[in-house]
Amino acid sequence: MNIALCIISVVIIAAIILYVFFFSKRKKQSTQMPFTQEECKGIIERALASLNCKPEWNETEHGISASYIYQAGFFRICISKKSRYVSLAYMYMFETSMTNLDTVRELCNIFTKRSENEKLVYSINGEKNIVNVHIIATFTPEVEDSSELLQQEMRNIFGCRNMFYNEFGKMMNNVEYTNIRDMEKDSAEWSRKNFLVHEHELLNMPSKLRFRENGYDHLQLLTFMRNVLSNETIKIISVLLCIADEKHSKITDAKDILNYHISDAIIKNGVKIRNAVTLVVEYNDDVLPGFTRTAVLHVSYEGGGKKAMYYRVTLMQVPVSAEDVSASEIVKSVTIAYDMSSKKQNYYEFLYLWKEAKEKKNENQQLTLDEQLISYTDEENNAYKIFRGRQLFLQHRYYEAVPYLDEAYRFLCARFSKLREEGITTFYEMCFMLGTSYCDMHDYERALPYLATTLEAENMGINIVDAIRYKKEYVNCLVNSGDYRAMKYVFELINTIENARRFRDLSRHWNDFLNFLKRRYIQILINSEFYDDAEIELKNMLSDPENKDFALDELASLQKNRKKYSK
Repeated sequence: MNIALCIISVVIIAAIILYVFFFSKRKKQSTQMPFTQEECKGIIERALASLNCKPEWNETEHGISASYIYQAGFFRICISKKSRYVSLAYMYMFETSMTNLDTVRELCNIFTKRSENEKLVYSINGEKNIVNVHIIATFTPEVEDSSELLQQEMRNIFGCRNMFYNEFGKMMNNVEYTNIRDMEKDSAEWSRKNFLVHEHELLNMPSKLRFRENGYDHLQLLTFMRNVLSNETIKIISVLLCIADEKHSKITDAKDILNYHISDAIIKNGVKIRNAVTLVVEYNDDVLPGFTRTAVLHVSYEGGGKKAMYYRVTLMQVPVSAEDVSASEIVKSVTIAYDMSSKKQNYYEFLYLWKEAKEKKNENQQLTLDEQLISYTDEENNAYKIFRGRQLFLQHRYYEAVPYLDEAYRFLCARFSKLREEGITTFYEMCFMLGTSYCDMHDYERALPYLATTLEAENMGINIVDAIRYKKEYVNCLVNSGDYRAMKYVFELINTIENARRFRDLSRHWNDFLNFLKRRYIQILINSEFYDDAEIELKNMLSDPENKDFALDELASLQKNRKKYSK
């Protein structure tokens, strides 16, 4: 009996071992890559060529990936080094406000459970306060029918997208809000508030102190000090890095000092490496020749999100002596933005918008201003200059925007006589953005010719809203620069509009413009020291509800100025 039991036990154990061996071997074979990575890349390229798609390949940590545009959608295919499966992702197929996060989350869970292959995931953009949804699927490439497989999978993905849109619309009509705190939403909202606070601070800084950098365009320590201290003669001798719990290090090599970036102390490859560091900088300048001067810079990390990180640099200039009047304003604090987006990301964003704009144009659909500006041309390089220049302009990064806008402007100038309506619109918008950029940098001499050119737009059939916008910026430039033409030009505009108002009712845009001109005219009178005339005009404005608050504030300010100058 015992012998029989032993024999049975041995047979069962042998069977288990054999099963495990063959099952593991079969499993290994089923997940193993049937082709080399290069062979798989060739199969995918042929499949994409059948769809008239031109992929851009990049190496990743786990393999290679191809990015391409198809039917105005941004797609990415990833080929792993080890897995036989290829992943296909439809990126940013849907976006909505952060307030709809709960609905998006629930729908993603429902679709992921319902579908065997297509999975929905979402990502949060705290800076823009939006939620993006992406679709991810997998398939196994085959030599013979990979084109058909890819087309079928993309049809499935588009079908999934359409179902998502329908379900989202239904759920939004029946959504029930609760008072339950959502930690993910709270975190995203905090990230957005942090972003807005720092961007608002940057926006209100003087242009020369509005610093932004990124992984390929860094802010040098020497540039920072010269701008902050308004001293172009500074020459740095040494930099001492004082880091808590770390050994201090000193940089004295001239080349290393010249190439030293402030962000290197706390950020490496787009990742925060420490919270704070102190730099002790020794330098010479022409303000006190023959003296070695010292400045202490405290660099501290202030948080950020996916789009940008922020850090603050507080500079203290150490006086050489009690009589050192050049160090009377010895402490300055500046916020600096470190953008996380790469050149490739900006380029992919452009490609998506450009192709979508051209498709809308061909289908006679309404275009946004951004789409109008880049849709007029088939020349990719010029369209990208316009896109990138406007992107930087809208972020108030005027120093960076000007080179892009200037190239686009010169391109359009050379072809002006052949431009159609959308090209002419783009030309005048380039002039407006260049003029506004120079105006913000207080380079009024360069700004005025561009802004003067925009005044022609009214006679070229441009819409009235843009025509008024151009006139406003031209007036601002004249007034802010103290140009002698400002008083006559503004006075004549006011008379023209008021005369027109006697015969017909003005639109809201013209009324707003008239109020703007009256306020600018008051500023011209005050700048010219015509205080009595300014007071008369302000008192007349007290009966106008739209200008009453402005008039009261300016009258109070005018009285203070009179007392100040009468002493």
